[in-house]
Order: sequence, then C-alpha cells, then structure tokens
Amino acid sequence: MRVIIYGKQTENDLQHHLATFIDRLNRLKVEYWIEEAFFKLLNNSSVSDSLKPEKVFGQKKELENQKFDLFFAFGGDGTILSAVCLVGSSGIPIVGVNTGRLGFLSTLQLSALAENLDDLLNQQYNLSPRSLLEVSSENLSFSNPYALNEITLSRKETTSMVSIETHLKSGFVSSYWADGLIIATPTGSTGYSLSCGGPIVSPNTSNIVLTPIAPHNLNARPFIISDNEVLECTIRSRETQCLISLDARIHSFNSGSKFVIKKAPFLINMVQTLDYTYAKTLREKLQWGQDSRT
Repeated sequence: MRVIIYGKQTENDLQHHLATFIDRLNRLKVEYWIEEAFFKLLNNSSVSDSLKPEKVFGQKKELENQKFDLFFAFGGDGTILSAVCLVGSSGIPIVGVNTGRLGFLSTLQLSALAENLDDLLNQQYNLSPRSLLEVSSENLSFSNPYALNEITLSRKETTSMVSIETHLKSGFVSSYWADGLIIATPTGSTGYSLSCGGPIVSPNTSNIVLTPIAPHNLNARPFIISDNEVLECTIRSRETQCLISLDARIHSFNSGSKFVIKKAPFLINMVQTLDYTYAKTLREKLQWGQDSRT
C-alpha cells in the first residue's frame, strides 16, 4: 500500500489527528509520500517526530509513472481543487478529509478518520467518478486547462456588464448581458453557480450547467445541457481585458476572445465511505428539513 499526503494548514487540532494518522501508517508499514510545502509545515509542528515519508515531492511530474493507492487531502474544498491539479488524469482515488467548514468535496470529517482508516486502507469504500471541464482558446494558452467545479468568464476592472455570445454544436444559444457566465460541472453546482441561483445537480449525472451572473435580462435563467455538448463562448467588454477562472486559477485575456469548453477526457475519482450518500451531505450542509427558527 502506498499513499500520498497533502494539505495546506496544520492547526493544533489537525496536528493531533495527523500524528495519530501517520503513526498508524508507520505501524502498518504503509509507504507514504508527502507534498513538499505540507511536509515543511508538518516538520515544524508536533507531528515532526512521527514523519517517516518514503519521499517528499514538490511537483506533479514526480508522481508520473508511480503507482499510488490513495491520495489523502487534508483541508476544505479548496484543498481538494488543488489536489485535483496534482492527481490529473492518473486516476488516483482522492480521500477528502474535511478540516474546513462546508466540505461538499471533502466529505470525511477529521474526527471520523481514525475509525474509517482500516476500511480505506483495505479498499472498503465506494468511488464517485467526477467529470471535469476542459477549455481551449486561440488567444490564450493554459498549462492546466481543466476544472473540477467550474469555468467562469467575467468582467475585469469595470462595473459595466459584458456580453457573452454562446453557441452549442446545434447552434446559437444566447448573448448574455451580465457580470459573467459560470459553466459548472455537477460537482461544481453546489459552488459559485449555486450562489448565483443555479440548480443543484447530482454528481453522477452527465450534465453541464450554464449560470449567468447578475444578468440584465431577468428571463436569462440557468440552463442545463448534456456534457456531450461543446460550448463556444465569445466575451466582449467595454474594457480591453476580461477574466477567465478555472476553479481558483485566474487568467486575463483580451476582449473579443473565443473559448471552447467541453467535458474533459478523464474523470477524478472521489472516495466515499460505505455509509455516505449525497442526499445526506445536502441535508447536513444546507440544513434541509431543519427548523432554524428561534
């Protein structure tokens, strides 16, 4: 068994759980690699005496041509999005251990890690394959053109709306006059898209969600399309530059640029414990069915 350990913070409570986790890996003779920046944080914490990594790695290319059974990501959903950049198309299953607040992606609570660790190491879990989006453009190159949650086209340094002309393979869809347009996966439907009035879409469905941001026309509503579609978007602004974001990665580009957005050719495998259900997560995170009146 060989695993990867990744995170971004080492609060005191996390240190206690990490020390227990790493001691357990050492006793079970599980080989583990630790991402370099996280290793430095751990090495300056109470966890340092337990650390016996097989390797400390700094770049994604060091993981290539290596076999790993699990990728443990300690943090919130932002940490998972960063982990996805490291995992890429390798197919390594990601265990999201939630040390943040909301945690739609990091579904295993830190306090429940110890009791679930044996099952995880014995491969007693379910995999939830998640689709990604891929973007390309003649006007802009991307070192990592993939997004797990969403790709967003938006205005930059102006309060004026932008115009986003959208086409599918079947033809013209609409010109959105808005602050921007969110193109979300089912996984990303509970993120930025949801806060802009988009629908919640089950992650096991084959869809893409188009959600305009503060549209001028009130009848411009979110639109769910098949993920077999290819979307072409051309964005124009009164300013010379606009923004495109791929999850948390932001790039500037010239007004009038065209982007082609489609489903990526690979999936990300998220690990779910055997008792996990998506409906349970929605109930807990969004407080469905709870009477919040005082």
